[in-house]
Parts: sequence; structure tokens; C-alpha cells
Amino acid sequence: RQNDYRVQVKDLAPATEYFFRLKVVGKNDKRGSSGPELKAMTKCGRPEEAPNDLQLTSDFENVKLTWTNPDKETWACDNVEYVIDFVNTTSRGIMTVPADAPTKLLLPSLPGTKWEMRMRTQTIEEGQKPSYSPWSDRVTLVTQALPGELFLTVEPKTPTSAVVIWDLADQDRKWNYGVDITYRLKQLGGCAESRSGSHEPVTNYNVQDKQIELHDLIPGSEYEVVVTPRRPPGLRSSIATPKTVRRFRTKATFPSGPPRNLRGEGRRDTEIFFKWEPPICEEQNGEITQYEYEVTGAEEWNDMKREGVTPRTNAAVDQMNPGTTYNVRVRAYTSEGPGPWSEAIQITTTGTELGPPRELTAVHTKPKEIQLTWLPPYPERAPVLVYKIRYSPRADDSNPVEMELSGDELSCTGYKSPLITGDSICATVKSLQPDTTYRFAVQAQSPSGNWGEWSPAYFATTRSSDEGPIPGKLRLVSAGHDNLRVNWTAPPAVKDVVDKY
Repeated sequence: RQNDYRVQVKDLAPATEYFFRLKVVGKNDKRGSSGPELKAMTKCGRPEEAPNDLQLTSDFENVKLTWTNPDKETWACDNVEYVIDFVNTTSRGIMTVPADAPTKLLLPSLPGTKWEMRMRTQTIEEGQKPSYSPWSDRVTLVTQALPGELFLTVEPKTPTSAVVIWDLADQDRKWNYGVDITYRLKQLGGCAESRSGSHEPVTNYNVQDKQIELHDLIPGSEYEVVVTPRRPPGLRSSIATPKTVRRFRTKATFPSGPPRNLRGEGRRDTEIFFKWEPPICEEQNGEITQYEYEVTGAEEWNDMKREGVTPRTNAAVDQMNPGTTYNVRVRAYTSEGPGPWSEAIQITTTGTELGPPRELTAVHTKPKEIQLTWLPPYPERAPVLVYKIRYSPRADDSNPVEMELSGDELSCTGYKSPLITGDSICATVKSLQPDTTYRFAVQAQSPSGNWGEWSPAYFATTRSSDEGPIPGKLRLVSAGHDNLRVNWTAPPAVKDVVDKY
């Protein structure tokens, strides 16, 4: 169009308000009066600087970003904001901060998260796209993680105490929340865990000391210790706190209780068998290493004593006396020594403790009585106070007669025979029939009331009369340097059937 003039004014300051007037200038520099005033604003330019001195710090729940704002002269605009570009382990994003806001920002975080952040300045201009400064240098931070595996040892001190020693790894040294220490009994003494029962855990909270002593423990038992770093306040419950677990065994002591249920398992003439169960778990006080048993004679006369050890819960003892009662008891050992003896039980071997009397012989016969002598059983495993003589006619032993003798009835006083010694025992059987052969046997009784074995049968014949030679008696008639002359009288009961001597 005619009279439509345009002019471009350069080198103006950005975001600055300017006032313009026009004057008409004629020839010879003649100027007219100014026209109406025109007001105009330049647009924002590109900011020169981004925020600087970015710093990232953290605790377990938050990341803190601080910075220094650029000088206002570098904005190239009246109104700006700051853009924060962040990236972490799980996400990334952009956020803006007003220019007049505090120069710090708190963002929630998880332990062990890596963060990267940078900032720039951004203009705010109505109806216009923003202009940006260059990005600041990137700052990086990994937030402190929950401690991992702790250094953890347990040192037993006494049978009832132990010291827990824990420490943080080098990378976790900043952790200052302490730990919770929980311990629980897992295995009583030498019992299996399944037989030890379930026991409530004991927890010491907020432990700061690197050593803590555990008291009132059970000797020789296994415990489990769990050390857990304490959760920082506000840490969401979905984050699992790592645990460090150790097992330890307290020092053993000797058992405080005896083996249980001691019982006989079998017996023979010279051997006994018995078994038992370990002490109850609470009284074992450690691994049972072996058992000791003791077998002694139950009667006063029996001073036999047998001892032995075994790792098993049963034993067999041989070379015992038949028909004899024994006291048996047992006790348990740990590595520290023996516990108390169990209550004794009694086991009696089969058979009899007495053997048969020896060398039963007739030393004198009469028509109605026979004098007998014999020696006690050997070995004499029990004192003999009573003997029993059983006799019957040889022709009819269906109904034998038995007689018990004791004390003076067994004395050899008045008996005359070269067969009788200081150990001999004598007795006279009366009311017999003349000229009759009898079968005799002798049996001994022990103080326990048990009867021993019968002696082998011995046969003797009563005389037909008090006069004449004794039937069956051998008599020396004469003796030479190389010969003997003897004679004898055949017993009437057998002389008719004897063919030769």
C-alpha cells in the first residue's frame, strides 16, 4: 500500500519494554512534532545458564537435590522455571520448579536405588514456546541399601551363656539403626530336633553394641540366632529386611538326670541282657557319649562286681552264676563326665547258683541205717545252710523219701572213716529195711531259698544183721613187696547173681 512504511529496530534487549514515537523530517532536517507514543515488548531470549552446583544426598527413604539458581541477568526473560530431568532404577521423568521456589527438592526413594539428575532453565512466555538453557552437568547417586549379610559369630562361654558378635560390612558402615537379635532353642541336649519340642524365641530389640551376651541357656543344646537390621521409620513393609542366621551349641556339662526305663531284656544260666533309654532331653546337658553299667550280687554272700561302658543303650554281661540275683544300674556320660546312677533293678539268671554236692559215699552201714558223707558243691558260689537227701529202694523208686538237714544234723562228729576230711558233711539215714539196696542223692539249698542240682545217684546196701562182715567190705589180708592179698564179702542182695569179680 502507499504510505505503508516498515522499519526493523535491531540489537534490542530481550524481554524488554520499549517506547516508540515517530516524527516527520522534511528537507533541510525540518522536523515535525512527534506522533502518538507506541509501547512494545521484545520476546524472551534463550536463557544463558542452567542451575549450577547440583548436589544429591539421601537417606533410606528420600533423595534430596539442592542447587544454586543462575543470575537473573542470564534469564533473557522476565519469567523462568527450572526443569529437572531424573532417571532412577525403576523409572524416569521430568518435573519443573518455579524460579522463586526453595532451591531443594525431596523425592521418595527405595534403599539401594541409583539416581541421575540434571537441570536447565526454561522461559515462560504466554503464547510462545519456551526457550531453554543448556543442561547442567549430570549428578549421580546410589541410595544406601539395607545391609546385606552381616559378620556374625557366636562364642559359647559357659554351659548357660554365649556371646553374639556382629558387625556391618564396609559398604554398610553408615547404617545406624541397630539390629534385632532373636534366638531360639532348636535341639535339646543330644535329642533330635523333632523330639526337642517347639520353643518360643527370645528377642533383644534395637541392639547397638557389637557384642551381646545371651543368658539362661540350656547346657549342651543347639540354638539358632537371627540378626536382623532394624527397619528405618517409614520404610514400606513390602521391602524385605535381610537376615543373618547362625547356629551354635552351648558348652556341655554332665547329665543332671539318669537313664530311663532300665529293664531286663533276657537271661540265661550265665548271661543277662538289659536295655534302657537316654535321660530325658532336658537333663542330657549335651551329646551322650557313652553309658556305664554296674552289675553286683544282690545277696550278701555274693561280692561279685562287673562294670562296663558302651555307646549303645543295651548291654549283655556273661560269666555270671546260674540261679543268682544281680543288681543292675546304669548312668550316662557327656564329654564333661557322668550323671547320676539310675535306680537299680534286679535280674536273676536261670538255672541254680549251686552245683551238685560231690563224692557222696556210704561210710558205715547197719541193718536199718546208713551213714553218708559228701563234700559241698564246688565252686561254692553261695553258702549252703540246708541239704536235702532223697532215697528210695533200688527195686522201687516210684515214691522216694526226702529229708532236709541243717546245722548239727550235718556234723561229722562221731563218724569214723578215712574218707572224712575237714570239708566233709555227714548224715545218717534211718528206718531202712535190712539187706536192701537204696538209691541216694543229695541236694543243697542257697540262702535265697533256691535248691541246687542233685548229686549223681549213689547206691548202698543195708546189712542183714549187726554181726558178721560188712557186706561189700574189702579187707586187706596181707601185703608183700610185690603183692596184696584181700578178701571181701558179697552183699546178700547181689551175691546170687554175681558171676565173677
